[in-house]
Amino acid sequence: MPVAVPRSKLETRKSSFVSDLTPEQLAEYEPDPIFVSSRREAKWILLMWIACLIWTMAICDTFGYPKAVNPDEFPLVLGIPMWVAVGIVFPWLVANAVTIWFCLAYMQDCDLQEPVSDENASKETA
Repeated sequence: MPVAVPRSKLETRKSSFVSDLTPEQLAEYEPDPIFVSSRREAKWILLMWIACLIWTMAICDTFGYPKAVNPDEFPLVLGIPMWVAVGIVFPWLVANAVTIWFCLAYMQDCDLQEPVSDENASKETA
């Protein structure tokens, strides 16, 4: 059975959902900077994944299943079929290079903990 909460407590409770905010509260709402940064980084990762997926599917479908296969004239790149080199190895290398750049240059390191004040730090060590 649900517990009845006095109306005054309901009105003063801070909502954790943006959809529960009043228009006045929504005008003052500012999302957490860590959330904004994480959302921006997730968009880049998803975009890169989709681009590699489209590239791989298009190249492998187009060149991996030819109508007529002649083993003597099958194009090779470094001893492997061209569709594997261009459709799988190339986007894999590009994705690795973009990932390294993304992690070293674009991604931001954020502090997830609240800073400890000097008073609290001295109490914790005592």
